[in-house]
Amino acid sequence: MKIHGTAKGGALSKKDFGVAFGEAGGVDPVYEDGIGSDGDADLAGGFSLSESIYKLGTGSVGFKISGSDASATANGVTTTPAMTTTGTIACWFNVATGNSGKNLYAFGDTDASQYLSIRFFADASAGDCLDVKCKIPSGTTWQFFSSNDSISYNDSFTTWFHFALVQNGTEPKCYINGSEDTVDWQDESNKTKWVSDITGADNFTVGCRNNNNSGNTSFCKSYVDDFGIWNRALSSSEISSLGSGSGNLCSTITDGLRVYYNMDSIDDDKLVNQAIPP
Repeated sequence: MKIHGTAKGGALSKKDFGVAFGEAGGVDPVYEDGIGSDGDADLAGGFSLSESIYKLGTGSVGFKISGSDASATANGVTTTPAMTTTGTIACWFNVATGNSGKNLYAFGDTDASQYLSIRFFADASAGDCLDVKCKIPSGTTWQFFSSNDSISYNDSFTTWFHFALVQNGTEPKCYINGSEDTVDWQDESNKTKWVSDITGADNFTVGCRNNNNSGNTSFCKSYVDDFGIWNRALSSSEISSLGSGSGNLCSTITDGLRVYYNMDSIDDDKLVNQAIPP
């Protein structure tokens, strides 16, 4: 085992060994819906663990920070799967300049052009935003840009954003910093589609994308913190509790939590899924 980081002050903490801190009163969260090791993510390339740049806990994981391409891959998130017709994906991030067109994360089909892609985007009309697109074998089913200048790029990595993508079975909803965003729809063909409709989905990546025989590509330069995947649509109040102000850890919402990376430690070049069922 390699511990790539320790708690502040140098002493190892409970979270350094990939176990979430207990709730008030010392009771550990119970992840009844967690998928355990099926959600572990293998890290590759120029990733790093930072104890100085983070939003929650004691650290965050940086992608492409050393200059080389970096990614986290958890194929078990698609094959188990973590979500079916509804779900929520939420995390904190910051991002460097020059990352328009690069992916924050994606679900993909290695051999075909179908995916759920979240990428950074910038142009004269859309401003700085997120481009969120769901494409299945029959073509693009929905796509939107988050509102103009809803995010920004910063090479000092000092500005954190919370992004939550929620599929409630009727349509996807976008939340930025705990509040529902007024998105700019690019395609509304069928807004009910979700990860389970990507029939060949076989990979989940953070920091890049992988589909249509292209391998891992579109690597972003970004720090990511406190990443959660639920198999249900979180309510607006639950999203607000995660993304507004200082924010709460994903581990405070255990109902439906399938995958949770607290990003505070790396175990043998792996992000361990903290959502381990009893």
